[in-house]
Amino acid sequence: MHFLALAAAGALAANANSLTAKAADNALAATGALADVQSCWLKAYGRGAGSPVSSCKDGEDKDGALCYPECKDGYDGVGPVCWSACPDRYRDDGAFCAKPDSYGRGVGKISKCSNCAKCLGLYYKKCGDGFKEAGCNICSPKCPDGMSDIGVSCAKNSYGRGAGTSLSCKDGEEKDAGLCYPACTNGTEGIGPVCWGTCPPGTSKCGALCLINSDSCANYVAGNFLDMAELAFSMASSNVPGTVISLVNVA
Repeated sequence: MHFLALAAAGALAANANSLTAKAADNALAATGALADVQSCWLKAYGRGAGSPVSSCKDGEDKDGALCYPECKDGYDGVGPVCWSACPDRYRDDGAFCAKPDSYGRGVGKISKCSNCAKCLGLYYKKCGDGFKEAGCNICSPKCPDGMSDIGVSCAKNSYGRGAGTSLSCKDGEEKDAGLCYPACTNGTEGIGPVCWGTCPPGTSKCGALCLINSDSCANYVAGNFLDMAELAFSMASSNVPGTVISLVNVA
């Protein structure tokens, strides 16, 4: 019964990129249709195509497709395990820290000498800071406190940090069907890339339309009308976020 108004609304909505809501209302008023329009489009706006879920909460680390609690100072996270960090000059070999080069301390002397240590009846220069004796004439790097010395390497300390949790959306976003979208505003409800308003009092929802109670949603669907929800959804998903694609204020 409001074919003219609906046709005008559809034509204006299709040009939503260049029309503001006010301009659209003015255009309808110029046709004489706005004064008696009761069945109308839902107010809706596009919020972008959505982005993959890819964030972790504050205090968490992202590793692969999961989030884990941050490791304590001096530890680095690899999946569900926190490993102690290797000191400078030590090569990181996963669960181990390969030591830097050892050095020799010369041939032992029979007589006692200054700053020397006795080994097997001979005297050798003491090892420098950060080194320890490895046999009589070799000084080998010490392992950091708490790490086990296995000869050429130091075994890292480690602890578990749980199995990990799923990625989430960033603050100010909401998840819908596996994607993240900006949260809807002004009381609208998000469905995929579109934020939809509500129908005004005295009307009922029929897809993307609000029909006066005397109009039958079934009659509109059966009357060769385009799927209004699909049409609006398509327009919103192709428009820039915030583009108005309807002609009625959010109720």
